[in-house]
Amino acid sequence: HLPSVAEWNQLISFVGTNAGSKLKEIGDDYWDVSIDVTNAFGFSARGGGSRQPTGFFNLRINGHWITSTQDVNNENQMEAIWMQSNLGIAGNQQAPKDYAGSIRCVRD
Repeated sequence: HLPSVAEWNQLISFVGTNAGSKLKEIGDDYWDVSIDVTNAFGFSARGGGSRQPTGFFNLRINGHWITSTQDVNNENQMEAIWMQSNLGIAGNQQAPKDYAGSIRCVRD
């Protein structure tokens, strides 16, 4: 199933400090900058950027993962998870529902 923000946050919390560095794929094939990246958990997150109404953006710079969580303050917004090539952290953000990003599913 498509994970919720809560499920992503559970993963990020479990991984701990610098979760982004520990979850990103090593090397520069999928990330513009690969500083202190370890992929310690074999998650191999890739910087797939996002598709917005005017085109594709931030390929290899950011990774955006769609979640099943809708923004509680705006029915036209969704919650997404992000990682950035030059940062070791991971977090969540709101995005319009007409944006597209990567998907990682959770096995039931």
